Amino acid sequence: MDFLRQTGIKTVDLAGYSFGAWVIAQMKRKDAADAIILVSPPAAMMAFDAAASIPNLKLAVTGSRDEFAPPDLVKRLVTQWNPTAAFAVIPGADHFFFKFTDRLAEILGQKG
Repeated sequence: MDFLRQTGIKTVDLAGYSFGAWVIAQMKRKDAADAIILVSPPAAMMAFDAAASIPNLKLAVTGSRDEFAPPDLVKRLVTQWNPTAAFAVIPGADHFFFKFTDRLAEILGQKG
């Protein structure tokens, strides 16, 4: 992150899907990113203990049938991480968003 800023890049946003969302949540300096988007953070299978707060979290998305990122669990975590962050559930979608990628792209385009 520091390297990107040193090269003159003024805005650094991060987005992670599944394990990538977990990696972002483990960052020590979560405030180094201007905005963070998490797609299907796998809270049912990985510990998110290091993520007590994600101040720049703007959006979290999961599917209603996502067994690795169950909507109720992800919503509870999002509320803890940043109560002002948007949270979206795609009805019918599982963890891989098969046949729901257009809807996912639409949500990311609106709020991302």
